[in-house]
Amino acid sequence: MKDLGTGSRKVILVLACVFLLLVGVMWQVLTALVLAQTLIVLLIFTKIYVRIASHFVEVERVLPEQSLEDSEVEVRLRVSSSFWLNWVLVEDYFSPDSFPHKRLVISSISRKEGLTLRYRGGCLNGRGSFVVGPVRLYLSDPFGLWLEERELRSTATRLLVLPRLVPLAQLSPLAAQSVSFVGGRTLPRAGISYDFLGTRPYRQGDSLKYIHWPATAHSNELIIKEFESHALCKFSIFLDLHRDSLQGIKPNTLDYAITIGGSIAKFACDRSLEFRLFAHGQRSYSFPFGRGHGHLSWILQELASMKPKGELPLEELVRRNAPLILEKEEVFLLCPTHRFKLVNFVDIFQFLRGREVAITVVFLVSQSFEELYRYQRSQDFLIHSQLPALLSAQGIRVVAVEKGMDISKCFEQGI
Repeated sequence: MKDLGTGSRKVILVLACVFLLLVGVMWQVLTALVLAQTLIVLLIFTKIYVRIASHFVEVERVLPEQSLEDSEVEVRLRVSSSFWLNWVLVEDYFSPDSFPHKRLVISSISRKEGLTLRYRGGCLNGRGSFVVGPVRLYLSDPFGLWLEERELRSTATRLLVLPRLVPLAQLSPLAAQSVSFVGGRTLPRAGISYDFLGTRPYRQGDSLKYIHWPATAHSNELIIKEFESHALCKFSIFLDLHRDSLQGIKPNTLDYAITIGGSIAKFACDRSLEFRLFAHGQRSYSFPFGRGHGHLSWILQELASMKPKGELPLEELVRRNAPLILEKEEVFLLCPTHRFKLVNFVDIFQFLRGREVAITVVFLVSQSFEELYRYQRSQDFLIHSQLPALLSAQGIRVVAVEKGMDISKCFEQGI
């Protein structure tokens, strides 16, 4: 921080003191000596004043505990002082922003009233936990002779930046519903819903309101109407945090996977569906089923700090948790293409399909995350692969996401 002209003022004042002293001593001019002493006292007094005053300035920061990636945060700084000051520069360090140094100038602070300063910072450096601060003060005396710098380490606070989310207008499992209830679907088995399945002979305990009277009259025995079983959708999201899954520069494959996983959870939350997430990185993540914004906030907070430091492959993660997957669930696998081998998932897919689980594999096309393709439009690297056709033949939906593409449109189009 430059001295903002205080150095030149001091030099002029010191030269004036020397000149007055010489005049006063050599020609015995009392007025010159008095003026020189006055200037010396002024220099000493203002230095002591600004040094003491800097320790009586207090700054209190107010900001939210959490924010979303790529959003703006309003930060308020409450500045108060026990001394009158005519010039203060307040510099705050907002690390989530690409330009972290935020400088605000106060022309004067009165002893009785403090000031509230405001600035907006962008969360542009990705997700994670960031330190905001400390605040650094630059104070000047009333004459602008001295510039005092002080760092307030106690003002450092943390801001948790949650991953960026994208709106998903449609997920394939819910698009295939045969009932009008959001999050509901029917299965071709006896149960209770609005979809007719068939008829069967009456059994003891059946409700008489389900008797099919025309069929009963035809067969001379009681015939009961059966309806398909109605089930609510539940989402299970599997995220690959193996150390070899990371590819590309920011935003890398993991950033995209976390954005997609959080967006799927947000989709379920907005429709009052139950959802959970599995991952294994620096530690194991196994969230139970839940719904609502509280459950979503919990998952997003953990997603914000996840790192690709795991040793467990995605197929092994799914295999270990497959017994926990209930019938009729919706399962989403988020995986970069260079880590996916169909032979490792054959038994898993057979097991899940046996439980009538709807599976969606979200591929992050690894080649598009290479630095080589950063400045050109990447091609569809799965278009000539047989993998999408093989998965589709098993009733598995495939979604391919390349770097720079609209994630929402990728889910709408699929392959």
